[in-house]
Amino acid sequence: MEATDIDDAVTRLRSGHSASGYHDFIGKEDRVVSVEQFRDGVSVEEVVGTYVHTNHYLHSQFTAKMESYKHSQMRYDRVSKLLLEGYDPLRVLADRADAPYAICTLQNEELHTLSTVRFLSLQNRVEVYEPKTLELRAALNL
Repeated sequence: MEATDIDDAVTRLRSGHSASGYHDFIGKEDRVVSVEQFRDGVSVEEVVGTYVHTNHYLHSQFTAKMESYKHSQMRYDRVSKLLLEGYDPLRVLADRADAPYAICTLQNEELHTLSTVRFLSLQNRVEVYEPKTLELRAALNL
């Protein structure tokens, strides 16, 4: 999407209609927002400090309506706990506790992690890892 700034991007999302749901991080300079979208609904939360998103709905506008996605909240709670305890953020993304609703899920489980992506904004770098082993598969310097 081409937008002039974050607010313009959010306005464009609000003016559209989605048949499914999406999550986007939108940022410019020192501001980043987390945007969840479902059909005609759009929820925007400012990102402050370390922030994670666990694939499905976490914003309060949608969580009460999306009972089937409670495992996202479970994964979010686990990520938050491990980060507060000082675990390495990349290692947290490979955590298998609480399977089949682990942070990192396997192919034979109901849902499975396709890739683990780390955004290193201060280094202008994106890294893609194999989820279970955290083997670096690709890196892009921006």
